[in-house]
Parts: sequence; C-alpha cells; structure tokens
Amino acid sequence: MAVASAQQHAIARPADEGVSPIKARADATAKGQGADHGRQSLRWPCGTYPVKPVPEPRQTQRIDRLLWMLRLSQTRGAAQNLVAEGHLRVNGRRIVRCAQQIGVGDIVTMPHGMAARVIEVLMLPNRRSGSDEARQHYREIESGSQQARTA
Repeated sequence: MAVASAQQHAIARPADEGVSPIKARADATAKGQGADHGRQSLRWPCGTYPVKPVPEPRQTQRIDRLLWMLRLSQTRGAAQNLVAEGHLRVNGRRIVRCAQQIGVGDIVTMPHGMAARVIEVLMLPNRRSGSDEARQHYREIESGSQQARTA
C-alpha cells in the first residue's frame, strides 16, 4: 500500500522538480486539462474575439509646459503660478492643477494686463522655440491688446 500511494503522489507532482505547482497548474489549464474539468470552454470559437475599434490616443501636454513653450509665460514657474492662482480657463473650465493636460483644439483663456487673452491650440510644440515659430502653434481668438486698438 505504501508503494502505491508513493507512485500516485509522484504522478501528482510536476515532472520537473524546478517547476512550481502554480506554474504546472497554469500550464495544464492553458492546455485545456485543468480548471474546466471537461466542461465546454466559454472561449470564442477558433480563437476569434470581438474587436472594438480603439480610438487613437489624443496627444496632450501639461498646461504649464505648453504656456512656457509657446512663450505665453517667461518661465515655467510663472506659468505654474498662473495656474495655481486659478487665472486660467481651458474650454471654459477653471484650471487649478499644473498637470492639467491640454491638446489640439482646446481654447485657453488667460489674463493679459487688465484684459483677457483667448487662444486656440493648433499644434503641440516639441520644444521651446522663437516667438515667430511659437505663434504658428496657436491662433489668437481675442486679446486685450486687440480690444484696446479698436476702441
């Protein structure tokens, strides 16, 4: 009797002593020998799965970094202060986090002297560049300086 139980115990162990019992169980399940216990699998036939179209991830950038790269703020710290004090709005919503993500098409409203400056982001810059190149990345919708000139 002792010999038979030792043989049964040897069969229950993985063939290789280096394989953990958990890995052996996972391998057996993957081969269809384990957890389903002979029941029909709930997997899709022929390994096909319904595929939902995945939207392309939207490219975004932090608001403080964007303001600095577009030369709307002299330093990144000054941009962070504008955001922290609650002076900025993105798409009409007040922003109080410097890590707020901004993408193409967003409308940013910021103070400009005693008036407001409204811009639309056209492209996200890869680096900080000259003011002429920076202006190509946004379109100025409304500016306090434009209002002063027309008055």
